[in-house]
Amino acid sequence: LLSGDTVTPLNDAQQGGSTFVNGLNNAGVAVGNVDFRYGFRAVYWKDGTSIDLEPYTDGDWVYSSANGINDHGDIVGFTGLGSAKHAFVWKDGQIQDLNTLADLTGLPQTGYIAFESAFDINNAGQIIAKGPNQTIYLLTPSVPEPTEITMMLAGLFVLSGWARKRAAFSKHAQKAIA
Repeated sequence: LLSGDTVTPLNDAQQGGSTFVNGLNNAGVAVGNVDFRYGFRAVYWKDGTSIDLEPYTDGDWVYSSANGINDHGDIVGFTGLGSAKHAFVWKDGQIQDLNTLADLTGLPQTGYIAFESAFDINNAGQIIAKGPNQTIYLLTPSVPEPTEITMMLAGLFVLSGWARKRAAFSKHAQKAIA
């Protein structure tokens, strides 16, 4: 990784294998995988140090790769055990199977669609993922509902406007009586 006049090595000698870099964001955080004894693991590099994402470790041998990262630090990729692969998104230090997040309503295929790999994520949170039959999908997050605090602030704004109008009317009524 080159930053100005500084070159930062991204290999991971502690793992003892090859390093593959698949993505880089504007903050200089890179994602990819490190080959280790029996396969490869998803990692990201920040300031030259690799951090293992290791999705879904439950004692079984798992292989994984981080394929894309946006400027918010959200990471996408895949994890697998044997021939079964699942796409994941890593956000705020938590990893989630993309298949549990996607709304599959209205897709032309019938049955369960398993997203097996995610390739990239942009700053709007849109994800490019591969599903069955090598079909590529663009997944767009839904617009979040207004939060309770937003609704409360809107209500206070309306009430303050009503209170100001009432006070002005009262003042005008008092002058008319006097």
